[in-house]
Amino acid sequence: MDQFRWIDQSQPGRLVQGTMMLYISAAFDLFNSILIGGPFALVFLVLALLKAGGAYGIANEKKLGYYAGCTGACLSVVLDLFLLTVSPVTGLISLAIAVWIASLVLHDSCRGYARVWFK
Repeated sequence: MDQFRWIDQSQPGRLVQGTMMLYISAAFDLFNSILIGGPFALVFLVLALLKAGGAYGIANEKKLGYYAGCTGACLSVVLDLFLLTVSPVTGLISLAIAVWIASLVLHDSCRGYARVWFK
């Protein structure tokens, strides 16, 4: 692959959706990092970097990027479970979105595609 891209439309649909949602979720994590401050700011910043780097790696068919995206999605689920006690209503919505992103990235067709085609 000679060019770098943000999204690869030739990948399976769920992986493309997962890539887009990782970018969007990373933007919200960066926004949370700026607004919250304190010790959680670093956690949200690391999550944003993992998700954005993972999405970029997935779009460019890199195994390390796929692993970073999966790690970021799973850590986001764990963080949302932890923060569920702070705000139950918005916490449930955030948890549902995080689980949806993790399920998109970790789907069988995505894992199979990553195993075969990613370098």
